[in-house]
Amino acid sequence: MLSSPGPPRPRRAGRLVDLVAAVILAAAVALTVQTDLGGPPPAALEEPERALALLVTRTLDAQAALAAGSPMEVRLHGLAVGDRAEELERAIAWYDELAEWSLDPGVPLRRAILLGEAGQAGSLSDVLADWAGRDPLLAASASVLEAAYLDGAPPRAEAVETTLQALEDGWFRDVLTLRLGRRLGEPAAAATAQAAIAARGATLVGRLRALTALEALLLAGGLLALALLRARGATVAAAPLPPAWTPGAGLRTLVRGGAAGVLVLAGLVAAGQRVDLDDPWVETLAHVLMFVPVVLVAWRRLLVPAGLGVVAAFGLRPRPGGGATAALATLALVAGGLVIDLAVALLEPRALAAHWTEGFDPALAWGAAPAVVAGLVGGVLVAPVLEELIFRGLLYGSLRAWCGAGPERGRAWLVPAVASGLVFALAHGYGAGGFASVLLSGILWAWAYERTRSLLPGILAHAVNNALVALAFLVLLRA
Repeated sequence: MLSSPGPPRPRRAGRLVDLVAAVILAAAVALTVQTDLGGPPPAALEEPERALALLVTRTLDAQAALAAGSPMEVRLHGLAVGDRAEELERAIAWYDELAEWSLDPGVPLRRAILLGEAGQAGSLSDVLADWAGRDPLLAASASVLEAAYLDGAPPRAEAVETTLQALEDGWFRDVLTLRLGRRLGEPAAAATAQAAIAARGATLVGRLRALTALEALLLAGGLLALALLRARGATVAAAPLPPAWTPGAGLRTLVRGGAAGVLVLAGLVAAGQRVDLDDPWVETLAHVLMFVPVVLVAWRRLLVPAGLGVVAAFGLRPRPGGGATAALATLALVAGGLVIDLAVALLEPRALAAHWTEGFDPALAWGAAPAVVAGLVGGVLVAPVLEELIFRGLLYGSLRAWCGAGPERGRAWLVPAVASGLVFALAHGYGAGGFASVLLSGILWAWAYERTRSLLPGILAHAVNNALVALAFLVLLRA
């Protein structure tokens, strides 16, 4: 008697591949979460002591200049980020965290200056008493800070020189010089330090105002673009939504491609002795190699069987007259992103404020020109294209296939947009505020894909959003 044939072997093999890919992807996610939660956030950052000193210096320089601005400007700044007392408290908390991990004596020295500036005399006194017999720099600096903030005896000139030399040019050195000058009767030194703080602050505030003016211009342009889109329609291209593939096929493709990307990344890490993984160009290449396998697998398993190319599947070539519509849609999305960021900044509770390490890019903050170019290429050109293809084109499209065909199905786009936006936000690993911003942006870009039938507006708006962040780094944190 002949036995009945079992399921075809290719199907069994396919399920096995899916299972292995899912295990690899799950292990990578678990490892990433464990790494993120396994130590203080500064531990994963290049030169965290330098980064925090730079950030606090620029923030408090700008705060000093803004405090002398118009009442309206002071009020708006206070709503967005808080007043000087709040800035000092936040900086002290960040230095508390860094001091538990870093062995750099400059960290407790800067923290002590912040305590003095915040008027926390009792806490500062306890700290200075604990410095006796410790690091030579801290032992020498104790008498200097006692004189500056606790009415202590005048310190020795050598101790003052040692302390000031340990502080880079900037707010920490100047504010301590200012306090010492006033305390020790040296008005010229105090005036010079105060003028330096004011000059840096004026420069920063000028740049802040220019950035604010640019964003206001983009907001106004976005409102105008939205009105024009309502009059002319929003269709840019003809990407099929729901897509030509089934939800299951789309999700399996994402799992397989994601696992392949993990293996590529693991290969780069394994080659770490031969490849400088901290090089910005290597980081950009790693970003490409991590995501490209997903696109290639999707092309082979989803697009080719449907007789589609990448351009047609995702509406990357505008229809006749669609180029102007794409530009208007992009401008409207950029304005929407600015509104999202402003709303999150105003509504986010102080207790859930973003950690200072989130999104901090050392290459943009102090890197050489090649590092800056690499960071801009990766953040402004590569990331928007690949992330929109994967999170909106593939993930949102696959989920959208579950919710019915055609825009006449009402809000069929909403659940897939929220679900894909959640995955998009989780992949960035930000805190509450950053998570909310990325989630809402992902939902907005999915809605735009649905309405315009093209990924182009989302890609371009994503690129502009990242460019604005990079621009803020370049004009506010670099010299």
